[in-house]
Amino acid sequence: MAPFKSTLARSVGKLLGVFSERDLSLRGATFSSRYVVPPFTATGGTKITSGSNVYHVFISNQNFVVASGTNNIELLVVGGGGGTSGTYQGGGGGGGIAYGPSVLVSSGTYAVVVGDGGATIETPAQGNASTPGDNSSIVLPAGTITGLGGGTGTIDAFQNSATTYIPGGSGGGNGDDNDGQAGDATQPGQPNFGVGILHYGNPGHGPPSGNAPGSSADGGGGGGAGAGGGPSHSDSRNGGNGQSFTNFPGPVLAPALPTPDQSRFTTAVGPTGLFGGGGTGARGPTAGVPGGGGGGETPGTGGDGRNYTGGGGGGVVGGIGGTGGKGIVIVKYSS
Repeated sequence: MAPFKSTLARSVGKLLGVFSERDLSLRGATFSSRYVVPPFTATGGTKITSGSNVYHVFISNQNFVVASGTNNIELLVVGGGGGTSGTYQGGGGGGGIAYGPSVLVSSGTYAVVVGDGGATIETPAQGNASTPGDNSSIVLPAGTITGLGGGTGTIDAFQNSATTYIPGGSGGGNGDDNDGQAGDATQPGQPNFGVGILHYGNPGHGPPSGNAPGSSADGGGGGGAGAGGGPSHSDSRNGGNGQSFTNFPGPVLAPALPTPDQSRFTTAVGPTGLFGGGGTGARGPTAGVPGGGGGGETPGTGGDGRNYTGGGGGGVVGGIGGTGGKGIVIVKYSS
């Protein structure tokens, strides 16, 4: 006898979202759910779409707002680069970098702070002036992810015990001192809050060995976020290279910046995504450092760190050195 197809059975099937009598008989047939996962939608910063990738580029203090859905984001937080001070200046340290390869976020508002670069100050011989970069950060449920500002590039830091402003995300360089010590890197000590945050920063450099105190010596370079900054203090006038993040290429991100900064940013960051270069010390090469660090000069004006790279300022002899470059915060995810 054919199965009885009642109007009641059909009505119950529509109500429960199932589509066959076998479903109602609970004999193991699979039913189709009518629940739809909400799409991931977010606002904040300047939004750039490149292929299947979406970037939110923050160059000022704003909020990253997730209106709906959940997603794994890739996160780059770069502190402001260190400035310079003194008469024989070391290079400013590059901004420290916090990088999250995959961080789960859901609906909510996340405050973003972008750090300024450090200023430049021409001071008496001791150069005891604090000009580090400012911190950048984003507040997530797990904790505040911070890229620390780069340390100050200065003169006679250790002879004059003026050490409190030399450390930074990457350490500042030390100039005109018969001591190869320089600023320590504090970024590697930042917490990852259990969400896999990686940290990049290196110590600064002292001047080339053999320079007598008080001489017209070369300034040591600022530390950079990349391996070129050195795993420990060393004697070098060159700024440390930036760290590469290939998923954050300069040419893709540059349109989010003010027009005067776009070409310089593209050149400094390049297609391999270099950020956080250290500034070169006084009497060092005038060319900028990969990752946005400023070049050194003597006499004259040291090169500024590139804005939105966290590059450190370049040092000079008896002049006005370079300022640190502003930091940046970037959120990336797949569309």
